Amino acid sequence: MQLTEQEEKVFEEVRQLHNLATIEEAIQFVIQQGIKTQLQQIAEHVVQPRKS
Repeated sequence: MQLTEQEEKVFEEVRQLHNLATIEEAIQFVIQQGIKTQLQQIAEHVVQPRKS
């Protein structure tokens, strides 16, 4: 996967903030966080009481 210079800077920042070894790990971290957020939103939607 080819990253733009800006994307590379962002992932490098994430890598440093979370003490990750590589930019690839930073990309995986961002993807995992996105998936976790989506799952939390789905779970919240599922447990909301239904309006009659």
